[in-house]
Amino acid sequence: MRRANHGNDLGVIFPQSRMKPISRGLLKILVVGSRSPIPVILGVVTLIVFSLSGYLQLEVETDFTRHFRGKNRLVTAYGLVEHELGGAGVWDIAVPAPKEINRSYLTAILHLERRLRREVIVFDQPEGRKALTKVLSLADAVDSLRQYHLLGGAAQDFMDMIALGTIQQRMPGLYRALYAPDPVDPDRWWLRIMLRSLERQSARSRNETIQQVRRIVDEEWPSIAATFRTDKGNEITTKQNPSDIANAPFVSGYFVLFGIVAESLLQAQNITFLVALVGMAFVFWIAFWDAWRVAALLFCNVLPIFSILGILGWCRIHVNLGVAMMAAVALGLCVDSSLHYITTYERLLRTRIGPTRSILRCQMMIGPPVVYATLALSVGFLSLIVSPLMPTVLLGLLLGLTMVAGLVTNVTLLPWLLLVMHRKNGGRVGTSAPVTSSRNTNYRADEESPEGDIRGTEPRGGTSCG
Repeated sequence: MRRANHGNDLGVIFPQSRMKPISRGLLKILVVGSRSPIPVILGVVTLIVFSLSGYLQLEVETDFTRHFRGKNRLVTAYGLVEHELGGAGVWDIAVPAPKEINRSYLTAILHLERRLRREVIVFDQPEGRKALTKVLSLADAVDSLRQYHLLGGAAQDFMDMIALGTIQQRMPGLYRALYAPDPVDPDRWWLRIMLRSLERQSARSRNETIQQVRRIVDEEWPSIAATFRTDKGNEITTKQNPSDIANAPFVSGYFVLFGIVAESLLQAQNITFLVALVGMAFVFWIAFWDAWRVAALLFCNVLPIFSILGILGWCRIHVNLGVAMMAAVALGLCVDSSLHYITTYERLLRTRIGPTRSILRCQMMIGPPVVYATLALSVGFLSLIVSPLMPTVLLGLLLGLTMVAGLVTNVTLLPWLLLVMHRKNGGRVGTSAPVTSSRNTNYRADEESPEGDIRGTEPRGGTSCG
């Protein structure tokens, strides 16, 4: 056996005939990384910038149909409603109404509806396509029955009452759905304006459409509230106060609620990931009592997760439930390999064989089992891609890719950081890992034992990670 100096004390050459290909590859990666620290640093910085810029471009998936595969029957049915029936996005405007509807109130509602049909446009369509395909309320039903344009005001009010009575008698279900008292306070009455829009649109377009509707409703509400007063006595017709903020119109419905839920996914992902990060940092601090080791552990496991999220942002893959779950779950899975690596490294340091030899032996003892275990877990998660639900497919795919990326950082970046931290700390050994073996305890940190290195670094099929 020969000894060669590759710089930074990583110069021990092991017998090639007694090493498996995976062990030779892991050692070569370690030696090459220690020889060229500048490219490693530049590569890490570039990856951080790339990941952060991609992460800031992440968008939330608000199209419900994209949670299923394209050949799903539900998606096909949604497509029929979307293209042939005016859109699958259903939502409503609840407008406070007087207990006895008058002609002025219905006229104000019709004016609001005309503005909604005319002014609400799709945000990301340059031709200004109308965002609302259907706008319908009880006022439209009454207006369709009006045949008295030449009559006076009193006669028109009388004919409106006849029209409302006819609708209530012939279509009571529709009448109650469009105009009914408040279930909590019977003195309050509400008129429902039903809206329909396209469901398949971006999160930005959906939010812009909702904001346009809310703006127009807020602008028209004062004129609608003014109709609560009679023309003669200028008195409020019900106990309801139109100026009360609690009685202001509001926009709701499935289209709005699903948008809110979808938008909360990105916030939920950040919160769960941050909680997992803080919890793991606390546990690592208890285990090692060394801020540098805790920082190295977290950095080597957070970097691959943010890299995958950055790639999603650059590829315009929207965040769904599977992506939101991935970050916190992947952090807990990837950190296992790092813990085995650091605890074994500290145990070897206590045998006084030096940091260089400890890293080399860690790479030989921990590297191959970690590679095999990670690949096995990744294959297991990749089996989720056969699911009919796209969030499950993305969860399995991203977990598999993230674990492979975490494996790369654990066998390349983590050893290099441990050596740098050892020199920065002046060669101080951690206090967490117990001494489980007295083997080689007579070696000084600057001594090398060729026989011991061969025994300690030769890959064995059943090597335990400790």
